[in-house]
Amino acid sequence: MEVGEDLLNKLKPMELSPLPENPLVSVLIANYNYGQYIGEAIESVLNQTYQNFEIVICDDGSTDNSLEVIKEYAKRDNRIKYIAKGNGGVASALNAAYQMCRAELITFLDSDDVFHKEKIAIIVETLKKHPEAGFIVHPVLQIDSKGKNLGVYPLSSKLPSGWIAEELLAQGGIMEFPPVSGLCLRREVTNVMFPLNPEFRTNADGIIQRIAPLLTVVLAIDTPMAKRRIHRYNITYSGNITAEYIERQIQIGRRLWEEQHNFLKHWAPNSLNNIQSFDRTIEYKMLSYVLQRIEDKRSNARGNPWKELVSHPAFKDLPLVRRVLWYVSYLLPSPIFKKFINLWWTSNNTKRVMSTLLWR
Repeated sequence: MEVGEDLLNKLKPMELSPLPENPLVSVLIANYNYGQYIGEAIESVLNQTYQNFEIVICDDGSTDNSLEVIKEYAKRDNRIKYIAKGNGGVASALNAAYQMCRAELITFLDSDDVFHKEKIAIIVETLKKHPEAGFIVHPVLQIDSKGKNLGVYPLSSKLPSGWIAEELLAQGGIMEFPPVSGLCLRREVTNVMFPLNPEFRTNADGIIQRIAPLLTVVLAIDTPMAKRRIHRYNITYSGNITAEYIERQIQIGRRLWEEQHNFLKHWAPNSLNNIQSFDRTIEYKMLSYVLQRIEDKRSNARGNPWKELVSHPAFKDLPLVRRVLWYVSYLLPSPIFKKFINLWWTSNNTKRVMSTLLWR
C-alpha cells in the first residue's frame, strides 16, 4: 500500500481516470461449499444485459461439489476464470481472485447470491454520468434458501452518498452499507485497498465498507440490484439474537475499527484524531444496550446503556421509525424484549410485508 502524500494533511477524493466507452467489469466470487448455489450465481452474471465482463472465482478449499460445478461453467465460457486453494477465509479468497482480475470496474458476488440482469449495465451507465464516484452501492433484496422474498436491506434508511469521509470518521468509521453483493469499485480504489487483511476469515466486506469511503466519492443507487440469500449456512446468519451473537458483533466491530485505524496510519495519519473510538460509536451503544437487556440485567439496561444510546449525538439522525422502536424497546419487560429484538433484527415475514409496502 502506497501512502497518498497529497492526502497526508487532509482526506480528499482520489482523482479517477476517464472510463473507456465499453469498460471491462470483473465479478469476483469467493466460494466455500456452496455447490448448490454457485451455478445460479454464475448464471445471473452470464445473463446480464451488459456482456463485457469476466467472472473470477476463488474456491476456498470446498469439500462439496463446488469445484466440479465451477469447472463445468469455465469449460462453457472463457470469460470465467477460477483458482482453487486451501481454505483461508473470505479475505484471502477475494485476494486470490483479485490477483487474477484485469478490469476497470470491480464488482463482488457472494456465491449464494444473484445479480439482477441489468445490474452491470446500470452501474456502467451510472459511472459514466458520475465520473467522480469510485464506490457504487445499492440495496439488496433478501431471499431465503428457496428464493422467497424476505425484504429489502437496508429497510428503513437510505444508503450514504457523496464525499462522506469526515462524517464517517466522526461516527467512528461506521455507516450502514449493503453486503458485498451490493458493492462496486473503480480499480484505482481497489488497487489501494487490496490485498485485504487475510486474518478476516469472515466480514471481509466490512473492510471495503469502511475504507473505500475514505478514498473516493460514494454513489448510492436506490434500486435493489442483487438478491442476498439468507440461510442457516451463512457465515453471518443468526436465526436468534443471543448474548453470544451480540458479543460476537461487538468483537467484529472492534476489529474492523482497528483495521480502519491502521489504514489511516499509512494513508492519512493526520486524520487519526478525527476518528471516534469504537466504544463511543452509536453501534457500540446499541449493542451494549441490547446485550444488557438480553442478559436480563434490568437495572443496568434501564440505566447507563439506555441513556448513553438515546443521548448519543447520532441518535437524532436515525430514521424516525428506528428511534420510535428504540423507545418502545425501553418499555418492554425482558421476555417480551427478547421476542421484540428477534422480530426486529432477524429476517421474517413481518419485514417482508413492510418491505413490500415501502418498495412497491
